Amino acid sequence: MNKERFCVNTKYTLLEVMNVIETIRERGVVVLGDNGKVYGVITLGDIIQALVEGKTVYASVEKLTKPSFIYLNEVNYRKAFQIFQQKNISFIPVVDNDNYLVDVITPRDVMRFAVFSENNESTD
Repeated sequence: MNKERFCVNTKYTLLEVMNVIETIRERGVVVLGDNGKVYGVITLGDIIQALVEGKTVYASVEKLTKPSFIYLNEVNYRKAFQIFQQKNISFIPVVDNDNYLVDVITPRDVMRFAVFSENNESTD
């Protein structure tokens, strides 16, 4: 997964984040602080809520970012599959112990893993 495509900085505006989300065709992004560490996530739902509350599209995402979010400490497609089944989310950040982004898992990644695993089992 190209994790960089999921990343924005705390200085981004809502408009800039919406453009990134549109470009990557996902429902949210990972927000990184100036130090490169994961600051949180922001989703289309968060953006809509902010706009409904009267924020402008030029508001910084720094104060609108959710610092509490679902993540994994390692790439684990089986765990990711369970999380996707239980939660209504479209991506799972993988964050190391120092809070740096390692990867981003999407449902497509889990499907690719499942197909690849099944194909490998059938060739054994």
